Amino acid sequence: MPSLVLGLIGAGVTVLAVWFRVGTSRAARWWVRTGPDFAHRYDPRWTHEHVALVLVPWFGQLLLLLAIGFLPVFHQAVPFLILLVEIVVTGSISPFLRYRYILPLWLYPTWLRPVREKERDELRRLRA
Repeated sequence: MPSLVLGLIGAGVTVLAVWFRVGTSRAARWWVRTGPDFAHRYDPRWTHEHVALVLVPWFGQLLLLLAIGFLPVFHQAVPFLILLVEIVVTGSISPFLRYRYILPLWLYPTWLRPVREKERDELRRLRA
């Protein structure tokens, strides 16, 4: 039963993450930062782009992996091992993403990459 519940919630969160990337409505693109506001580039909080492009897909992935781990064919320790691996991997990657105003370009959808690439170049120019 936990496997089914986690699988359904994980699938829903994953669909939400895909909708954020490919949706064309205003509701699907609520997270897109408009305009280069470079004054907040060192803000340590998660921005809306971080939430939509990093946290939501990660949470969907975690729930789906846990749903698989809770299947009766696996040992009871498998979900805890999955959770431990996710925490270690996320803990090692998170600091590289959290304090960035512009995420790595490969995380952005293709329709937003040119805009963020220009902003990245502008930030580099301002630092020089």
